[in-house]
Amino acid sequence: MIRDTSGQDSVLTPKPARRRGLAIGAALVLATGLAWSWQHWTDSERAYPLARLRLGEVRLGEFVRDAAVQGKIVAAHAPTLYAPTTGVLSLEVQAGDRVAQGQVLARIASPELANEYERARSSLSSLETERDRTRIAARQSRFESRRAIDIARVTLTAAERDQRRTDDPKLRPAFSTLEVEAVNDALDKARIELSNAEKQAVLLADNLVFEEQTKTHQVEGQRLVVANLQRQIEALELRSPVDGMVGTLNTLQKAVVAQNAPVLSVVDLSAYAAELEVPESYADDLVLGMDTELSLNGKTYSGRLSAVSPEVQNNLVLCRVQFTEGSPEGLRQNQRLSARILLDARKNVLSLPRGPFLEDGGGRIAYVVSQGIAEKRAIKTGASSVSAVEILEGLKPGERVVLSATSEFKDAQRVLLTE
Repeated sequence: MIRDTSGQDSVLTPKPARRRGLAIGAALVLATGLAWSWQHWTDSERAYPLARLRLGEVRLGEFVRDAAVQGKIVAAHAPTLYAPTTGVLSLEVQAGDRVAQGQVLARIASPELANEYERARSSLSSLETERDRTRIAARQSRFESRRAIDIARVTLTAAERDQRRTDDPKLRPAFSTLEVEAVNDALDKARIELSNAEKQAVLLADNLVFEEQTKTHQVEGQRLVVANLQRQIEALELRSPVDGMVGTLNTLQKAVVAQNAPVLSVVDLSAYAAELEVPESYADDLVLGMDTELSLNGKTYSGRLSAVSPEVQNNLVLCRVQFTEGSPEGLRQNQRLSARILLDARKNVLSLPRGPFLEDGGGRIAYVVSQGIAEKRAIKTGASSVSAVEILEGLKPGERVVLSATSEFKDAQRVLLTE
């Protein structure tokens, strides 16, 4: 006999009406979400994973335009010593030697200069002798002049005495008229001779002063020539102008160097500067005194633009930057560094972080993200810095923009960003 299934059946209790309501509501929400997603899918031309994109926010605030460049540490003071005259060079140091200020680094032998110096000294001696001889002759001439005046004065006194005798009434009858006239003539002659002697003495004194001054000036002029040659002789010893290190040797030992030829350079180790290589595109923006940030050995130092080269080499402009707070310790010549030159700073500027989207869109297109959709929008950019770009048109503060490369969007107008 075949059994029925009554033993396997069980009675089901119906669910309350409240549970059926919750299920219906959940179904409605799911249906709405699916409808909204379907609408976005149908409106979007492409889809792209959101996790693979880097987004940035449009901000309104201060915008600093800068330039990131590379450079190296150089000595702020590295004088080059030149040969003062032609001669044979004898080096006293080698490249890399540490030297002190005033230390002799090289000597130049110049027989011609030494011979000229000795001739100048001999000429000076001769002129000094002539000057001394002139002074002796002047004293002798003054003595002769005084003697002539004294003789003329004595002659005048005698003539005056004779005249007094002829004028005496008691003695007048003893003299004839001719004798009286001879006495008067002798008196006049004595007066004239004394006057001429005194005038001649004055003229002689002026002439002697002139001659002595002439000789003195000749001696002083020759002494200057000797001093100049002596200075040139001393300059044949090339001395270090600073404490530092010998840099480059521009000539060989015992070589004949020409006048004004570079011999060697000395690097001042107490003061350093940064030499930056700035792209030619920034050349018109460079101004002396611009603030600069120097990054070296993991630290940042402040500097100021102190010199700009007037020429362009290999599309680069060389600039010199001085440390504003003194040279840091531990610097080395030609040590590499990176720098940031602050070209301009403005307030209330709309900006956006830099990203590959600038190159992909040529700075004219950006994708604005809103509610899971990246929508293409035309924009206009302005000045750019190392980390940001100025936005002139097309975006508003607070909007989020795709900073990553947008080439994968294939120039779609709307892109759905999936989780």
